[in-house]
Amino acid sequence: MPLNFTFALSQQQTFELRCDYGSRRLDKTELAALIDLCEQNYYPRRTDNLDDLIQLGQRLYQWLDGNEGWLRRALNEADEQTIHLDLIKTSEAR
Repeated sequence: MPLNFTFALSQQQTFELRCDYGSRRLDKTELAALIDLCEQNYYPRRTDNLDDLIQLGQRLYQWLDGNEGWLRRALNEADEQTIHLDLIKTSEAR
């Protein structure tokens, strides 16, 4: 079974990360820094720096996994190890 991550705007006007295991409030500063980092590495360059891409992947993994270990747990339990990110609600909240 795939794991679904959804970004949602809570009633307190803060972002939450939700998945099949629960939800947690996102730190705005950390979220903004991660978005900036992803946008810097989103556009292709003549040569990509492999070390930068590995670090970005590790940060994204740690961020999705969180203290709760959601990503680790899902990857251990999943047959197909598929993860869905629903970003539609994030863009609607801007």
